[in-house]
Amino acid sequence: MRNTWLVTLAVLAVVGPSRAWAQAPDDPGTYISAGLGAGGAGLAGLASLGTRHGNRVITVRVAKTDELNILGPLPSESRSDVSVLIGRIAPGRYGFATASAGVGVVHSVKRGEYLRSDPGFLGAVYYQRLSDTTVGVALSAKAVLSTHHAGFGLEGFGNINPKASFVGLALTLDVGKLR
Repeated sequence: MRNTWLVTLAVLAVVGPSRAWAQAPDDPGTYISAGLGAGGAGLAGLASLGTRHGNRVITVRVAKTDELNILGPLPSESRSDVSVLIGRIAPGRYGFATASAGVGVVHSVKRGEYLRSDPGFLGAVYYQRLSDTTVGVALSAKAVLSTHHAGFGLEGFGNINPKASFVGLALTLDVGKLR
């Protein structure tokens, strides 16, 4: 129940009317973004394609968090989503900020029961692979310092769902019509 209220508040804050969001120019702009950082499971990465119309932004995003176990137990635990988000953009003198919410399909891999271990000091430990797919609420908040066509940003992202929620924070490179 608590998660339902948090999701509702997040969606209302993003798509509801607010005087804090300045009106962007009506000139539409499209940009791509890619980033790496940290997530709940270890490493995080994302790639997105966004388009701006007035003070609204529509984004298609692919995001993933992964343990990236090199010598650890196998399989690595991971969460990934493919999402469509709608939000608001606040243009500024040196860049812009966005906040978006939407829907995403989430795929997760978790470890199940212990299966076996390889012998030796560097032997791998194997567990049953448990995969799951569900639908969740995708969230994103981003700030970008940019010129008109390129910039660096910081993006917080996540997906709230009943089976495998996750969050991440990534440094991004953004290219396209940014301002």
